Amino acid sequence: RGSVASTAASSPVRVGPPGDSHGQAHAHPAAKEEAFAEYRRTSGAELDRSFEQAKAKLRDVKRRAKDAAAEVNGAKKEIDVVVKRLSGLNGLGALDGEGGEESSGGDGGGDGATSEELTAQLKSAKRVYRDAFAALGESKNEVAYLQREKELRMKQLLHGFEGWWQP
Repeated sequence: RGSVASTAASSPVRVGPPGDSHGQAHAHPAAKEEAFAEYRRTSGAELDRSFEQAKAKLRDVKRRAKDAAAEVNGAKKEIDVVVKRLSGLNGLGALDGEGGEESSGGDGGGDGATSEELTAQLKSAKRVYRDAFAALGESKNEVAYLQREKELRMKQLLHGFEGWWQP
């Protein structure tokens, strides 16, 4: 989060005519930051509240997107494990020439599951992956929307401040 002075300075600043002490007094960054803080507490309180709510929503959705990404990764690992077990059961897991059971960890499919059971597990794992991936995509879209919303609220807050600060 950048400083108020740098953020506010990027907006067009209307300064009074040369020699106008009102316009010159506001050129000092510390004074402008103090004025901005005062504006956020007083006249701009509603805009500030709206901005803070947008930030909080964005944080929450980013957390959910992170959780969704972890779920996608977990589902992918599950798919990989089942594929490896299925390959080992079918003797296709060996690329080193020592036989399928050795290169798939020596378990020959793990717990004695049949090919049909492993195929069913694979289908289930893929369904979980697809659902998690869809949720991740929705979360990413929501993050993008809320990021724009937060930026809009900040622009509104800065615009309101500029109008309040320099009549």
